[in-house]
Amino acid sequence: MKRRPLALVLLSVALAACGGDPIRGGKTGESRVARQGRDVATFVPTKCVDARGAPSPVVERSRLTLVQRRDEKLVLVEETPGFDALLVDNSFEDGGGRVFQVITESNDGVPLLREFRLAKSGAGKLAVARDWSSTSLRGGGFRASYRQAILSCALTAPGESAAGVPVPKTADGASLAAADASTAAPLAIDAGAEE
Repeated sequence: MKRRPLALVLLSVALAACGGDPIRGGKTGESRVARQGRDVATFVPTKCVDARGAPSPVVERSRLTLVQRRDEKLVLVEETPGFDALLVDNSFEDGGGRVFQVITESNDGVPLLREFRLAKSGAGKLAVARDWSSTSLRGGGFRASYRQAILSCALTAPGESAAGVPVPKTADGASLAAADASTAAPLAIDAGAEE
């Protein structure tokens, strides 16, 4: 198998992480259409590193919103400036939280697994892998596993720094990151979700 230079792989990851076409486990579309339902929590990728541990801020412009649809199913919507929204509807419970997985295709045709692991505590992790295996789930969907991520990021609430420390507040006590009071409490991310 011919190996690609790491720079090309990371470019492929960046393009896929910022809006590659979904192959399985999700779909792309307009943000307002994808977000039909009630916002439960919001996350942003931080502290992104490649497989060697080198900083890689390629997806740190994205914003992830956990949405509870009218049918009570949870979906994850990723919004990145300049790209269609990605709605990930393939999910399952795993240990202390919910895992969302989607397979996307980069602009150069490389299929990549993207995994969003959300803990009930409100924190999470994003991983992108190019080698994985998967099994089908009863009722539809799939569950994939991988050996090594080629990109990984922490998922934090928008009002937190990369170290997980709350962002400083203004003199009147308002957060400088403003909007997301829904992320302050622990998440009930298994409510109404299907496996």
